[in-house]
Amino acid sequence: LFRSKMMNDHNIVRKMYACETMGGANYILSDKTGTLTENKMTLVSIYDNTSVRNASDPSYKISQNVSPYFEILTDSMSCNIDVEVDSEGNQTAGSKTDYSLYKFLQVVTQGNITKISSNYKIIERIPFHSQRKRMSTIIQKNGKYYAYLKGAKEYVLPACETYIDSSSNNKRLDKLHLDTVNKVSSEFASQTHRCIAIAYKELKDISNIKAINNNRDINDGLGEEYEIEKKGFTKECVQF
Repeated sequence: LFRSKMMNDHNIVRKMYACETMGGANYILSDKTGTLTENKMTLVSIYDNTSVRNASDPSYKISQNVSPYFEILTDSMSCNIDVEVDSEGNQTAGSKTDYSLYKFLQVVTQGNITKISSNYKIIERIPFHSQRKRMSTIIQKNGKYYAYLKGAKEYVLPACETYIDSSSNNKRLDKLHLDTVNKVSSEFASQTHRCIAIAYKELKDISNIKAINNNRDINDGLGEEYEIEKKGFTKECVQF
């Protein structure tokens, strides 16, 4: 009866034991996304391991940028997102964060993301989990296999050993660079921006790729970290 009364007051709880807590609450503090805002997200800036650049920079277009760095960046952003859109490009399902990356790719490819996705084949995907705070996708491209990792900076950076700068140079990820990344991230965090780190690595041994999900839904599991996500990555960028 108590639960029914709370439902009539538009206070819906999924677990019976939560009714006592919710019924005795004087104040409820909720996430502002979707309440104080329109629940719409936009990619604003990209730290490309050299400098912070505006995501609307004209050079972020396939027709004007053919560098290895840019190719890796667009591959990782296109294959490693969880979003569904209709024929007009409007989101119908998936993550709002990932949809912001999709919109960026729409601009980059001038409305034709298949320019990127047609160049690789998705082999396996480990979906995002709230405890894992990361998502991984494995692709095959030009006869090679790559793993792409995306998620919270605190979970992605420990798996990285090197980073690639905007000139496509691969460098050792040292303390000086980490301090710079943390400083840039803190500045954006103080402006309430969400920080997403992206990394990749080439896979030499793919014998156990098919067994990654172990025939079960990871979203119903504990959201553990998979061996393939733990080390050997090259940091691409941090996005805000």
